[in-house]
Parts: sequence; structure tokens; C-alpha cells
Amino acid sequence: FYFIFNMDLPTEEECLQYFEEFKVPRNIKEHCIAVRDVAVFLAKELKKSEVAVNIGLVSTIAVLHDLFKPVAIINFKPYPGITITADQLNLWADLRKKYSGKYENEIAYDFFKDKFPLLAVSLRDACDPEHREKTWEEKIVHYIDWRISEERIISLIERMNILEKRYPHEKRWNVFREIAISIEEEIFSKLDFTPGRLGERMKNE
Repeated sequence: FYFIFNMDLPTEEECLQYFEEFKVPRNIKEHCIAVRDVAVFLAKELKKSEVAVNIGLVSTIAVLHDLFKPVAIINFKPYPGITITADQLNLWADLRKKYSGKYENEIAYDFFKDKFPLLAVSLRDACDPEHREKTWEEKIVHYIDWRISEERIISLIERMNILEKRYPHEKRWNVFREIAISIEEEIFSKLDFTPGRLGERMKNE
């Protein structure tokens, strides 16, 4: 984890404890860690190019971005090899009543807004696929979340096609693509490698 000291953020221990507290399935936690690792790498590369980006905030947004996904999904189905217990289902059902009708980023905002207000806003906006006025930290996490399938880096379009098939009821995919492609172009206009070489660049560092 990468944390800073001039902004009030949860510690590494607190972040990991949230996953235990809300009984988040292992695959979601592993996805969040993968997003964190790639997002921090990308943030560091942008910082080398003199982009003003807060690496600690990127790290914290990324690792917590899907914390409440099991709460937001009404009929949550586990991935193969992931066992869901009655305790998990009961906890998520109770939280679903408390945060009725909200997406995971909106739940995160409500949960963190009093203790970590700046983080709460960034979690809400980074994970809103239609929010266009993102900070650099929010753009990085939003973009890398699109690029990570479970724990693998894949292309933006491939990932969005997978998700469109998984969530066919969602009618805004053209808007989501437009915004994500725009962010990708902005990010890589600052870098000396292409989106397709992101994984290779990470391995070589």
C-alpha cells in the first residue's frame, strides 16, 4: 500500500479490516488489490511526466472501490470456487436495506463521508461511469478498473464487451465507452507507451 500523510485516509490495516468487516468475497478483494497495484504503477508513471497526482489517494480509492459490490448486487452470485455463507448473505441483506437502491460507489460515499470526506467524494466519482469531471486520481482508478478482468490486464474494449454481456440490462454502454476511451487517450497522451503495453511496462519496471 502507498499512503500519504497530508490527507486523512484510512491506514493499510483499516483498509484490510473493512474487507473482513463486510465479509467481502476473496475474488472481489483480489480484484481490488490488482486494480490498486496497476493504478499505483500508472500514477507513478504519470507523476514522472509531471502530472500532479496523489499516489496515496489513488491507492486508497483503488483498493476500496468495490468494497460494497456484494451489497449493491441484489442477487449476488459467487464465482466458481468461491463459497458464500449464510452470515455473508445476511449481512449484505441488512446493509442493502440500509442503503436501498444505491450503487456500490454511492454506498461507499455514505459510509466514508463523515470520517474520510475527501476519500468519500473520490470513491463516489471515480466509480461513476457517467461522471465526466474526474480528478486525475479518479480518472486513473476508473480507467484501470475497466482494464482489469478479475486480476488480469486486458484491453479496454475487451473488458467493456465482457461487462456488456454480463449486464445486458444496462443501456448506457455507448456513453460508458465514450468516457472511458476519452480518459484512456488523455492518460496515454502524457506517457511514452501505449495502452496495449501497460502490462509489459509493469513487468519491466
